[in-house]
This record gives sequence, C-alpha cells and structure tokens, in this order.
Amino acid sequence: MAKPPTQPKFREKLWKSIEEPLIIILGDILLFLVALGGLIVGMYAFPFLAAKGMKPERVELLETVHFWSYFAILLIFGIDMAFKMAAHSFKRPKP
Repeated sequence: MAKPPTQPKFREKLWKSIEEPLIIILGDILLFLVALGGLIVGMYAFPFLAAKGMKPERVELLETVHFWSYFAILLIFGIDMAFKMAAHSFKRPKP
C-alpha cells in the first residue's frame, strides 16, 4: 500500500518562501560587508596616522570623508535593496 504524500513542514514552507529573495540580495549583502569591513579597517588607521605625525587638519579631513563614506555606502545599498525587494514583490508569479 502506498503512503500518502506528506505535507511540507513549516521550515520547508518558510524556506521556500524566502529562498528566492534571499538569493537576490545575498550578493549585495556580501559586497556591503566587504565595503563595511574596509571602512572599519580605515577607521583604525586614523589614530596611527596622527601618531605618525600627520597634521591634525588632514586627519580631521580624512575622518570627515570617512564618515560620509559610511553614509554613502549605507544609502546606496539601502536604496538598492529596497528597489530589488520592490521589483521582486511586483514580479509576476511563474505559472
């Protein structure tokens, strides 16, 4: 006697619903983490530059550029992720 087909479990249903959007943004997430890691490494360079005798005005200028780099990266990736999620939300389902 054949077994009746089993119903998918909650985890399987959940994974199936988030798998495609996750794959869409996974590359962006990894790129964001690499850029963020570079900015974090750069943040620790400022005290080193000041200790090596760089002019305080230059260090302050670099810190300002560094701050706005954080802001730009957050803004760019946030807008990109919002557009990708909106595009995925309005995509026609496959027949």
